[in-house]
Amino acid sequence: MGALFCIAAAVGVKQAGLPEAKVTIRVVDETKQPISGVNVRLGFQDRLDPRQLAKVEGLTDNAGLFTGQGGSDSVVGSTLRMQGYYNGSAPIPTFRDADEVSFRWLPWNPTCVAVMRKIGNPVPMHARRLRWLEIPAIGQPCGFDLAASDWVAPLGKGKVADFVMILSRRYENRDNFDVEVKLSFSNPGDGIQEVKLPEEWRCSNFIWPRMAPESGYVSSLSARFGGKPGSDYYSTATEKQAYFFRVRTVEQNGKIVSALYGKIKDGIGVEGRETVTGAIYFTYYLNPTSLDRNMEWDPQRNLLKGLSYEETPRDP
Repeated sequence: MGALFCIAAAVGVKQAGLPEAKVTIRVVDETKQPISGVNVRLGFQDRLDPRQLAKVEGLTDNAGLFTGQGGSDSVVGSTLRMQGYYNGSAPIPTFRDADEVSFRWLPWNPTCVAVMRKIGNPVPMHARRLRWLEIPAIGQPCGFDLAASDWVAPLGKGKVADFVMILSRRYENRDNFDVEVKLSFSNPGDGIQEVKLPEEWRCSNFIWPRMAPESGYVSSLSARFGGKPGSDYYSTATEKQAYFFRVRTVEQNGKIVSALYGKIKDGIGVEGRETVTGAIYFTYYLNPTSLDRNMEWDPQRNLLKGLSYEETPRDP
């Protein structure tokens, strides 16, 4: 107990000419219980000189607490590591006000609560970040095989039309265009649904519910992007969007007897500029085991081979 308390006592560094910032990190698990022994690293940043990054490091005490302070230009970064848990960080806000007398950032020593999630049962998946997928045709259904990560023959080497995309496009110039992709599926039980990821998990490397839902899927989705002269671009996609999907569904007597589940992160975006037809981009994960709704991916076991660094997802 005494040793842990000493480790968690305030650790400080100084950077000349910068006000001091002090923060306490409280690390808890998904049941809100404190986690002791978490390695916490704080980085007190000087944005004018990125090489000046003062670091403090230590372990949380029995109450899950670690405190550090240092000279900063208002930004304090963090990393949290613990065996058996997903890496994460703490939601430390950017400081806005500095007290001229004490030369300290206010609030002084706020407590920031970080949730660390246990590693459960990561499984192999087909995972790919599609940064620019050119749609082969306008106005025609184009099937995309998620396991092969390619268009269905004769457009590519895919065999199963997991996603069916129909592109519509109007293009005058870079400031006056409209492109839309309607996403649908091949089987009556297939579908997609948007999910709101819990805010408390946003600082964990694993931000998803562990299981895809059994129901609630809809049969189509529309993604759109465009621009009008004199106006800002408009888009249906945002980086906060997250989806679950179900494909290759087989039903017997009203019951699903076979299906594959997956997820999409960072939204589904489309592009109509610098492309002959149109392009779509999204990051997807497909669990290859029928009826397995587990959405915890093992990044060391990607079933898609030969991907570039940019195409390879990092987070589970």
